[in-house]
Amino acid sequence: MADYSAMLIYNNKICRERPDILQGNVPSRMKHVRSSSLMVCSLFLTALFFTSCYKNEIQFGNDNPDSFNKIITIDTITPVFSTFVLDSFPTSGNGVLLVGRFNDPVLGPTSARTFFQVGLPASTDIALLTADAIYDSIAVVLKPNTNYYGDTAIAQTYTLLELAEQPDYTYQSRIYNTSSFSTLPQPLATISKPLTPSRDSLSFRLSDLRGKDFFDKLRNNDNQIQTEDNFLNFFKGFCVQVNNTDKGAIYTIPADNSATMRIYFHTTNPYFAQHTLTFPLTRSSYQFNQLLANRDGTPLKPSYAGQQEFFATPVQPYAYSQSGMGLLLKVKFPSLKNILTVGSFVRLLSADLVLRPVESSFDLFGSQLPSSLTFFHTDASNVIGYPVVNAGGQTAIAASPVIDNIYRINTNYSFSVTPFIDYLLNTSNTTESGAFILQESPGSAKLLHRAAIGSSYLAKFQSQLKLTVLTSQ
Repeated sequence: MADYSAMLIYNNKICRERPDILQGNVPSRMKHVRSSSLMVCSLFLTALFFTSCYKNEIQFGNDNPDSFNKIITIDTITPVFSTFVLDSFPTSGNGVLLVGRFNDPVLGPTSARTFFQVGLPASTDIALLTADAIYDSIAVVLKPNTNYYGDTAIAQTYTLLELAEQPDYTYQSRIYNTSSFSTLPQPLATISKPLTPSRDSLSFRLSDLRGKDFFDKLRNNDNQIQTEDNFLNFFKGFCVQVNNTDKGAIYTIPADNSATMRIYFHTTNPYFAQHTLTFPLTRSSYQFNQLLANRDGTPLKPSYAGQQEFFATPVQPYAYSQSGMGLLLKVKFPSLKNILTVGSFVRLLSADLVLRPVESSFDLFGSQLPSSLTFFHTDASNVIGYPVVNAGGQTAIAASPVIDNIYRINTNYSFSVTPFIDYLLNTSNTTESGAFILQESPGSAKLLHRAAIGSSYLAKFQSQLKLTVLTSQ
C-alpha cells in the first residue's frame, strides 16, 4: 500500500510540474513514464475496488494453505434463568443487626428482628463508680448505617424486649434466619418514629429501676455481675422488633459500638463530671437476625410442597437475586454446545453475559439494585460452590450495575465469562452445570438489596450471552 501511494504522489507531481504532458506534448523520453504512470493508476484503482468489496479471510499457519478461518459472533444461545429459594440459611455472626419490615411490591412482606447480648463495661470505667457517683439514666442505643431496604420516610414502632434465654447454636455452630428464642412478655421500651439512615438513631430509655439495679451491682461488685458469664446468666440479652403491620424499611446496624447499652452517671468530687458506662456487644457469634418473608401472591409462592426452584416462564419472565433473603439467581446454558456444530469450531475467543434488570422493579432508594453481583459455581445439586474466577485465576468474576437514567431500558450488569463458558464447552456432562449470581453468600450476607432479571421471555429486558468464536472452513 505504501508503494502504491508513493507512485501516485510521484505521478501527481509530474502532472503539476509538466502540464504539457496532460496536453499530449510529451517528449519522447517521457512517453514511457506517462504510459507507466497510467498503468500504475489503473492497477491501483482496480485493486482498491476489489479490496473494498471483499473482506480478507484470516490465514493461520502455513500447513494448510487451502483452509481459512472466520471470526463470528453468536448471540442465539439462550440462558435459562431460575430462582432457587433456600428454606433456611445462617445469619449469626454476620456483623450486622437487621431490624424493620418492608412490604416489597414484588416479593411480598419481609420482616427482620435481631437478637444480641451485651457484656460488662471496661474495668477502668467501673472504677469511676466511687462513693459520690450518682446514677442518671440508662439506654440501649442503636445507630443504623447507610444501608436499608424499603421506605425510610414511614414511621415504624420499635420494641425492645428482654431475652428469657440465651441464644444457642441451631446447627453446626450457626444460628439461622428461622431461629427464635423466647422473650419476657413485658417490653423494656418502645419507640415510634421514621429513621434517616446514618443520621438518626434508636435510643431506648429503660426504666430507672432497672438502671439503678445495674448501677448498684457494679459499684458493689455484686456476685451476679463479677464476671461476664455471671452477668449473662443474670441478664440474657435483647431482641428488637417492629409491629407485624409496619411497612417502612429494614435497617442495618453494624455489630460494633453502633449497638450498646449505656448507663449515664455523674460525680461531684472534686468537681462535677459526667460519665458513661458502656456495655458493648458480646458473644458476636451468637448474635443473629430472624429474617422472614410472606410469599403469598408472589411469583415465588410454591405450587407444590417442597418447591424451591422457580424457573422464568412466559407468564413470569423474571428471576431474582436477593441473597440476603436466601434468593439465589441461577443461570445455566443447556444449548451451549450447539455452537460446536458451527463450521469447524476452533476456539472460543470471548464470552459476555449481559443481565438486564427489569425497569420499575428497582429504584435508586428503597428498592436498590445490588451494588455488585458475583459468579459462584453450582450444578443440579444447587449447592453454592467456589467463586468463578477470571482468566488469570485470581479474581472472582463480578460486575456492578450500569444504570440507564435517561432511556430507562439499558440498565445492565455485564460479565466477562470467557473462562467459565470455555470450561463448559470443554467438559463433558455440563448440561446441568451453571452459576449462582449473588451479591453475597447467604451465610455472610449483610445486605437485602434485590434484582429482578429479565429472561428470554421478556424481549424488552432480555438478558443475553454473547460469544465470539473462531471457526475453520
